[in-house]
Amino acid sequence: MHKPDLTREDIAAKRSNADRVKEFAKNLNAINMQAMKDEAARQAAQEAELEALQRKRQAMVERQMAALGADQQAMQVQQAGSAPGTAANARARAAEYASKIPRPAVRPSAPSEPDALLETASNRRPSRIPRGAGGTGRTGGAGGGEGGGRVIKLEELEAAHDAARHEVEAMRREFGM
Repeated sequence: MHKPDLTREDIAAKRSNADRVKEFAKNLNAINMQAMKDEAARQAAQEAELEALQRKRQAMVERQMAALGADQQAMQVQQAGSAPGTAANARARAAEYASKIPRPAVRPSAPSEPDALLETASNRRPSRIPRGAGGTGRTGGAGGGEGGGRVIKLEELEAAHDAARHEVEAMRREFGM
């Protein structure tokens, strides 16, 4: 039988390449193990720092609670004991907020005479005679009184409304609607 030649160059190159890959894997494993140790140490340091901050915060809260009066402390404990979203707690907060808002001032009633003029003007149909087109109409002339300006403005608005309504009716007729 024939024995293989293990001293050939291609076999020696394969063997040296496999040795290099093994050495690389060994070094990479060592680097990864060190990184994991460093990460664990960093996490432990963060947890210790967080615990220290929590202890510091708790001590500060305890100092503040000690500084409060007994009544206020009892009230805060009572409020902290109830669930923050309960209806009773929400109702109490709403009542407290509402008690801080000032009530609106009562407005003095307006003089009744101009209101009476507007009321009577809106109860009757306005004149179709435009202002300044002849005739007296109801333009608040000599007997207009102090509310005459309001009545005139109301009549002008009613006339403009009627004119717009007639334009709409004309458009509907034109388009067959």
